[in-house]
Amino acid sequence: MLFASWGVSADNNTDCANNSNCYNSGIYVYEGSQDLINIYSGTNSGGTTNLNSGDDQWSSQVSLGMEWDRWGQTFSHARMSTNGCVNLTSGSAGGTSANCSDYTPQSLPYKDFTLYAFWTDLIRNSSSSRMLFKDFGDYVVFGWYYMKEYNRNSSNSIEAILYD
Repeated sequence: MLFASWGVSADNNTDCANNSNCYNSGIYVYEGSQDLINIYSGTNSGGTTNLNSGDDQWSSQVSLGMEWDRWGQTFSHARMSTNGCVNLTSGSAGGTSANCSDYTPQSLPYKDFTLYAFWTDLIRNSSSSRMLFKDFGDYVVFGWYYMKEYNRNSSNSIEAILYD
């Protein structure tokens, strides 16, 4: 079982224009044996929002509980894809992204304000598979728990963490 956690701070890349000339300074990735914050069960599970959606689909929109600046834009809401991506939106304006609606790679980088936490063909194939969100005040967690990759037997748990 793969456990990975991915986090990024809002103070990076705030001067990017039109999604170009952005860089990943300040982004860090944890893999392998790094502990998850784990909003699936235990002490951090209270107050989570269930964002489960169907195969190759986006969840409903959720408020980040903060304004998050990236790519020269301010985002206040987001959606999760079953395929391991987070689409940032600006609230009432909503926002759609064709990215991550399936496992077929599209043009990169930074296409349509999408964060690619673990982009692959993930499937919620059991009652234990969950897509969850939680606002901790100064950071938010998007978690994909016990998701199986298409045509594989093992499951994965992944988190994307956005820091204010």
